[in-house]
Amino acid sequence: GVATVPLVLASDLRATAALLWDLAVHPEHQRQGIGRALVEHVRQWAQAEGHSAAFVLAEGDDAEAIAFYRRLPAAPEAEVRMFSFLGE
Repeated sequence: GVATVPLVLASDLRATAALLWDLAVHPEHQRQGIGRALVEHVRQWAQAEGHSAAFVLAEGDDAEAIAFYRRLPAAPEAEVRMFSFLGE
């Protein structure tokens, strides 16, 4: 599996936050706890590095991703809409 985690300046928190941008597990290896382990590693890393928060974004029509994140010990923060300024 792979996870991409850029750091973002969270101006409302006046600190940096980790944003889990990409999370991918090869289909042949899904449902084996790899995604959950990656998310937990990101959470522990962000906490150890002193970041104020760790977030993940899921597209509104990605029911599988949303269901996955809801099974984790995480609280939904808000519904977010993303807008692209450079096309699709």
